[in-house]
Amino acid sequence: MELVDIARVLCETTTTQSVFLKAIRLFEFQVSIFAPSSQTLQRDARVLAAIRVLEHIQKSSNVSDEATLTELLRIPEYDDIVNIVFQSGGWRRIRKLWSASHFDEQLATRVEEARVVARLADFSYRFEMLMPSDTRKAGPTMARACLNQVSKKGAGYSTGTLKSRWNEYGSAAALQYILLIQKIGPKLLKANKVSFVEKLVSQASDVESLTCLSG
Repeated sequence: MELVDIARVLCETTTTQSVFLKAIRLFEFQVSIFAPSSQTLQRDARVLAAIRVLEHIQKSSNVSDEATLTELLRIPEYDDIVNIVFQSGGWRRIRKLWSASHFDEQLATRVEEARVVARLADFSYRFEMLMPSDTRKAGPTMARACLNQVSKKGAGYSTGTLKSRWNEYGSAAALQYILLIQKIGPKLLKANKVSFVEKLVSQASDVESLTCLSG
């Protein structure tokens, strides 16, 4: 399923899935914007968000940290979230999963790398809006050339770096542009923060904010 199609699913108001399941899907979607070619990172995001949700459910239900799995599975919605973990690689995936703080660091690096791709998309958008009669196509090649010329006058990116960044992140350039340049839509959260689940659930419930990502 394409990213925009996933965004449309997240915006549906008739869905019967729980807000926790929707929140997990939202985080995986947000991560996929900055890791469009990494199925591993997307899967890790899904599992990490599910684990954080499980922690939240257990704490909210006032269940002891020493509770058995049998006791935990009696908590409403707990089993649905556990299934996400085991359907995404189970114990093996958990064993290889990064810590939340390490995951946040890796993702922050990717966001910064994707920022230049968002600038390329910004150039193309501005060119089309400001020069509608120009017969040239303001695609990634022209955008790279123009951004490279600007960069030569100061600290910037080489032609090779611009091309490499586009190859890695270009498939999600439109969504990166919306989030990083326009600064609209749900902001990517840090999984290591105490308030991660509460804020993610709030984002998943804000259909109006999600709509901007669905085209």
